[in-house]
Amino acid sequence: GGGRHAALTFYCNGCARCSLAPITAQAKPLVGGSFGVVFLNRGGNQSNTVANITLDFATLPGVATGAAFSATDLWADDKRLGVFLSHLSAQVAPASAAFYKLTPTNL
Repeated sequence: GGGRHAALTFYCNGCARCSLAPITAQAKPLVGGSFGVVFLNRGGNQSNTVANITLDFATLPGVATGAAFSATDLWADDKRLGVFLSHLSAQVAPASAAFYKLTPTNL
């Protein structure tokens, strides 16, 4: 069955003259307290704007402020990125995406 998922939307706040499509981070709970997370930069190639997207872990369902997660980049041959406290950030090129698995950890 489908679980709850967090859908978070971030918009360009750097300039009033651009018309970028939304930049989003979406998360879906997985077994064992993990989350699948995708960062999307739907800005077209013409904008050439790399988006700095941040996911605050406290916005995820059932996750407390200050939580730590181990992050794995699923599109980089499951490269382990390390342990992150409170948030995960990534730079995403225009018309691109990044896909991660977050696994809860105790520091």
